[in-house]
Formats: sequence, C-alpha cells, structure tokens
Amino acid sequence: MSGAFALQLGLAAALVLLPAACRAPQMAGFDVASPEWRLQAGQAVWQPPAPAPAIAGDVVLGTHPDGHRFIDFSKGSLPIVVVRYSPGAWQLEIPAEGQSFGRRGSPPPRSAWLVLARHLAGAPLPRGWNLVQGTTGAVRLWEPRAGEQLELYLDPACD
Repeated sequence: MSGAFALQLGLAAALVLLPAACRAPQMAGFDVASPEWRLQAGQAVWQPPAPAPAIAGDVVLGTHPDGHRFIDFSKGSLPIVVVRYSPGAWQLEIPAEGQSFGRRGSPPPRSAWLVLARHLAGAPLPRGWNLVQGTTGAVRLWEPRAGEQLELYLDPACD
C-alpha cells in the first residue's frame, strides 16, 4: 500500500469515526471457525467519504446466533477493515494504520462497515442510509450526504 493511499485511508477513517468513538475497548478475538458461526465470503468495493479513493477487495461476513458479528475486508493478505460487533459493544480496526475505534453501546452511523454490522444483527438502518439487497448475493449500502458507499457481492456457494 502506498504511503499516500494509506494516509488517505487513515484520514477518511479518522474523519468518520473520531467524533463518535473513544479508544477501542479490546474485544476478545472471535473464534469464527467454530460450527456456530455462519460465514459468507465474496468481493466488495468500498467508497469511503471523499477524498479517499474506492477500494476493491475480499470480504468475509460472520454471524453467530448469540448476536456477534464479524466483518473482514482485505486486499490480498492485507486486512483493510476488521469489525467485531457484539450485543452491547463494537470495534472497528484499520490494521495497516494501527488504528482501532470502539466502545460499549451501539456503533455510530458514520461508517458503512458499522452500519452493515448493525444491519446483520437485525437493527434498522440509521437515518440517511440506504440499502438494496439483490437476489444473487449483491448488496449495496450507501449514504448520499457523505458519499460513502459499500457494494458487496457474496458467493452463494460460500453460505
């Protein structure tokens, strides 16, 4: 990842999350290999709020019957965004930048990744967010005011 690109990604994340988050509480790693987890894999294109460029990569979504959610968005072997969501707490990490945001309670509606985690847990979409879900595993989530958008293409065979 180039230095300029990493800086743009880090700045976009900070602009989105810092007003609503304190330093992340450390959440225990989720054992998504256990049989209770339902994993879906596919591709994603994330357009962070301007001026950051769009990023395409692989996505893994994990859901657990107890309400825990896990999202991993990566490019090759480089993790870009990792979200851990549990009833009562959330954490968003940007490993390449060494950044981690989170706290107890519901996540703020300022990041497509956190909105997606909330949606996967059955919460309604926050005001201003739109979601269209196709029948072939395609999902589009966007917030027009900030310009953030997330398009997912989930492989039905990985369900």
